[in-house]
Amino acid sequence: PSTPATKTGYSTGDRVRIRSLASTSSSILTHVNRGDSFTVHGESRNGWYAVTLKDGTKGYISADYVSFTAPSTPATKTGYSTGDRVRIRSLASTSSSILTHVN
Repeated sequence: PSTPATKTGYSTGDRVRIRSLASTSSSILTHVNRGDSFTVHGESRNGWYAVTLKDGTKGYISADYVSFTAPSTPATKTGYSTGDRVRIRSLASTSSSILTHVN
């Protein structure tokens, strides 16, 4: 038998479940996030794609969360501070460490 064609797929959602079988009742192996890429094997069957993730994990993902178009990178914009000594933090949290200040 011929080997199914492969193509690159991209997750369209966050924390999308990769399952051991093509069923919502099968065990969850891991998750992928919006924009993560993976190899898709063959065509969708009953709403599921067989996939291989970059780390080698093989499983199934719902076809509802797969795109074959690479996500665009977010636009970069220039921002300006409206205050003095505004804290720039390592994470999006007021409890994270302060990296620097801007005026």
